[in-house]
Amino acid sequence: LGLSLARQELGTATARAIGLLHDVARDTEEALAGVREVTDALSPGALRAGGLPAALAALAGRCPVPMTVSGTLAGRLPRLVESHLYLLVAEAVERAVDNGRAGRVRVTADLGTSLVVTVVDDGAPPVGAADLAALAALTERAAALDGTLKVRHTPGTGTTVTAVVPL
Repeated sequence: LGLSLARQELGTATARAIGLLHDVARDTEEALAGVREVTDALSPGALRAGGLPAALAALAGRCPVPMTVSGTLAGRLPRLVESHLYLLVAEAVERAVDNGRAGRVRVTADLGTSLVVTVVDDGAPPVGAADLAALAALTERAAALDGTLKVRHTPGTGTTVTAVVPL
């Protein structure tokens, strides 16, 4: 905003000075947009406002393939749990779509004595360094919550990632 005001105040300054100021303002706006994008990816507004169920619904709306969300989880969880599980699901979905070339994804979040979050896709099995790194990151996320992660691929059916987190 300050750069825009300065640009207006220059009035009759040289075209080069005004052009440079315009470029700085544009670059600053782009940088702020990038920061907002990263911030929203790490802690989306839907997660902050409505918890994990709302954030998963928002993720489904942005998913490039059909994605459904269901389960018994309806309320709020501790902030750390919600953040880690949201990122776990987002990363599992990204792996399924990008590396597994999935055509559809199904996410369930069921709350009982533990929270069980399952991501099922119809894509290819996890193979290669990128998939192994992604699955290692998912395992670390679950472990950070004292939980476990299991990955199972059934040929012709797809991959199931299941995180179980005690509450």
